[in-house]
Amino acid sequence: MSSKRTLPETSFPGTNAVTEATIGGMHCITVEPIRGTNGYPHTILHIHGAWCSGVTMFPIADQLCARGFRCVCMSLPGHGETPLETGKPFGQTSMDVYIDAACGVLKELGSAAIVGHSMGALIGSQVALKASGRTKAFVSLMSGPPRWTLLGLEAIFISAQHIPDIMRCKPVLLSRLNALLLAFNTIESEKFAEEYEKLIPESGRALREMLLWKYAVRPLNCPSLVIMGSDDTMAPNQKGIYRKLGKKSQFLMIKSCHMCMFMFSAPREIAVRVSDFLCK
Repeated sequence: MSSKRTLPETSFPGTNAVTEATIGGMHCITVEPIRGTNGYPHTILHIHGAWCSGVTMFPIADQLCARGFRCVCMSLPGHGETPLETGKPFGQTSMDVYIDAACGVLKELGSAAIVGHSMGALIGSQVALKASGRTKAFVSLMSGPPRWTLLGLEAIFISAQHIPDIMRCKPVLLSRLNALLLAFNTIESEKFAEEYEKLIPESGRALREMLLWKYAVRPLNCPSLVIMGSDDTMAPNQKGIYRKLGKKSQFLMIKSCHMCMFMFSAPREIAVRVSDFLCK
């Protein structure tokens, strides 16, 4: 877990205020409009994916805040500045722990829309099921390797150096090679090195539960939106996911956009689409 406590800088210093706080026991970075919400109805809870922290979601949250939303970027247990679950090695931390942690943040917020990325999208869908009365809307930012790579999503895990640790529920740090596959041709080499250094180990148990599809995608009571980048390998297959979310769900593909597990190529465009969806 990182010991750095430097808050990310907003791209809108005259509009957005960035602070940090502990909400529901989780470390959160909050981005709020300086001049109020301008009538927008939502607080947004952002849930990051594997190997990341709340900072990963900040570029999208910053753009959404400039449009009047209050955004809370939580860090899951053992990620960013949120402490590890007590009494267990981090590698044995389960998805249930992550889901309960997000439910705790949502409870303290009162109600919110949920934006989840990659593993955070799976967590967010389960939070929306468990806390349907507090979830105003749900947005899933799906991720996958760029479509021009030769390997699919499974290639991230089909690696001798990762599979044993996942099966034994040990902490797993994404290898540089697999991280490079995720970001291939979407980021300059110097920027990749910088972003890779920000990655942190992930719970092997949580990864195993995700790989074994422990949590089924089920219909939600709230409006939901699945967003995919056209440059992502899995994009053509996501309509099946959004249909499982129920009659209130929608699917949207953003052209020339890529969302790997630890960065976004077009945060402004994603924020515009999320804002349009939430303000309907």
